[in-house]
Amino acid sequence: MVKQAFLVRMQVINSKVYQRRFNPHEVMKKMSKSWSLRRDVWKGILRRMQRMIMRLMMLTTLINKRFCHQISQQTGQKFKVNDLLSNSINNQSPKS
Repeated sequence: MVKQAFLVRMQVINSKVYQRRFNPHEVMKKMSKSWSLRRDVWKGILRRMQRMIMRLMMLTTLINKRFCHQISQQTGQKFKVNDLLSNSINNQSPKS
């Protein structure tokens, strides 16, 4: 029984329709034939990445602004993002 089922399965796998549909090589051939499709896929991926990067940038600026706002409230001095950056650079440089 098991052997028969196995043989049927092998017949299915060896059949042309199955091979055309589910064989990864065949699928890849189809994909490489349609360059436009592949290009669209890449465009989609790149677009998503761009969106993510934009969101990250917006988030960082927001955090920086909040942080600066907090510092200026605590110290009573005006504090900008650029000051924050220059301060961090100055603190990192070794004091001679």
